[in-house]
Amino acid sequence: ISTLSGHTREVFSVAFSPDGKTLASASLDNTIKLWNISTGQQISTLSGHTYAVESVAFSPDGKTLASAGRDNTIKLWNISTGQQISTFTGYTGTGYTGFVFSVAFSPDGKTVASATEHETIKLWNISTGQLISTFRGHTSFVFSVAFSPDGKTVASA
Repeated sequence: ISTLSGHTREVFSVAFSPDGKTLASASLDNTIKLWNISTGQQISTLSGHTYAVESVAFSPDGKTLASAGRDNTIKLWNISTGQQISTFTGYTGTGYTGFVFSVAFSPDGKTVASATEHETIKLWNISTGQLISTFRGHTSFVFSVAFSPDGKTVASA
């Protein structure tokens, strides 16, 4: 049993890379940290969110990390360089923008789903950054989102 220390505030989410060698952690300190599982050492800190990071998810090939933030953004990160690739806006209404609580990659790695406090699930095209669709039906915050193994269904809570 190991404890990885480095965040200065609470940790909200963790995710293993597909090869099991790296762990990503998302924190209230506005950062994501990448950890080497075999050594327990911190690899890097990904900074770019302006408020808490709620969720992290690795792409199926392990090359990209998606993060969801209380700053109303979904960010994509290059794992090998630690650089931010792109940013998607979670909600485009007027006034208060709100939180993005969860992100998940589709099994083919071409789409990211996001869950927001605005009772919606959004699907994003990774290569173009375009919003594919918005699903409504919740009557309160959507805290979690996941793809089925065949990628044809999205579950949310």
